[in-house]
Amino acid sequence: MPMPPPPLPSAVRDALQSGRTIEAIKLYRESSGLGLKEAKDAIDQYRESMGDHAADTSTRSPGEVPRSGPGKWIAAALAAAAAAGYFFFRQSGG
Repeated sequence: MPMPPPPLPSAVRDALQSGRTIEAIKLYRESSGLGLKEAKDAIDQYRESMGDHAADTSTRSPGEVPRSGPGKWIAAALAAAAAAGYFFFRQSGG
């Protein structure tokens, strides 16, 4: 059974909480002396143990809902255009 990694330094935890995973891996490598793969595995293990609550918590205000990307609006517009085209051609073709 592998030994659990040592506790993360506060700078590494802060980087993770801010969603800066690459910076967290870099800081962990510097503080622990581990290689890239070992440091990444340790950070991934920490994130899994936290239920991935370690990332993306400070980018939004409390209670703020994440915005949807433009993909949903484009899909809705295409669906509306397809429905309009269907009804237009159905009426004129009959």
